[in-house]
Amino acid sequence: MRAATRLAQRARAARLMSQRPPRLVLAAALVVSAMLISNRAGAVLPDPAADGWHSWRVAATPTAPGMCCTGYDGVGVVPCDLGNRGGGYVAHHGSARGTSGRTDEVRVFVRVEAGRPTDVRTLDAQCPVTAPDGIHDLGQVNADASAAWLAKLIEPRAPTSAGAIAAVAMHDSTVARDALTRTARAAASLDNRRDAVFWMGQARAHDSAGELERLMVEDSNASLRHHAIFSLSQMPDEGWLETLIALVENRQRPLDDRRQALFWMAQSEDDRAMDYLTKVLTDRRP
Repeated sequence: MRAATRLAQRARAARLMSQRPPRLVLAAALVVSAMLISNRAGAVLPDPAADGWHSWRVAATPTAPGMCCTGYDGVGVVPCDLGNRGGGYVAHHGSARGTSGRTDEVRVFVRVEAGRPTDVRTLDAQCPVTAPDGIHDLGQVNADASAAWLAKLIEPRAPTSAGAIAAVAMHDSTVARDALTRTARAAASLDNRRDAVFWMGQARAHDSAGELERLMVEDSNASLRHHAIFSLSQMPDEGWLETLIALVENRQRPLDDRRQALFWMAQSEDDRAMDYLTKVLTDRRP
């Protein structure tokens, strides 16, 4: 009886819709479509009441590192054991597929205990992963929806913060970019700010270089400025060197900041940086 009633209601709604002007019909269709997309994105996120490991896949940023696990000798890919808390979990910037060290898709892992997220990890989607009590795989997830959910685990500083920041940074999503920028600029925890700055350099060179430059120059916290200098030196594109050279040669900047720039140039093993440092040492320019 209830099914018949629902069918009758749907039929009546269809008749009413067919009698409305085309623009109203189109607008209603767009609203319904948006609701379905929103519901689908929300439905695949983990239920905090369900304990255990949950995982899902999202599109990765163009510069996201392909994180996986290696043996203790650092050679070859081995399955990452999510249950190993004794130091056997090793991450590196090499793709599980043995390619350029970048990945198109990442897999997020969230551990829930007593109804609360307690651990967050992010790996290359192709990286082999095991867990003692299994993993509830939620499949592909909308990157914006995933980033918004994970961003809630960042503040205040908690055991999930560092992992959530790393995960958000690797999402190919404007929501992720904005959450990372907010954290770097104004998080209450300095550790959270430093983590956000670190992952900007590791995973978001394509859209965070400008923000790192701003933090390097304008932030009042010397530790954070130095972290921004380091992160810029880690970026894969070539623009970072010109940015650090400009800092070194600006005598208005704090001496410690300029020293940090020189130090990370020396650590880069970039031939252009070595040429500049040689010139500094011989010409005494800065």
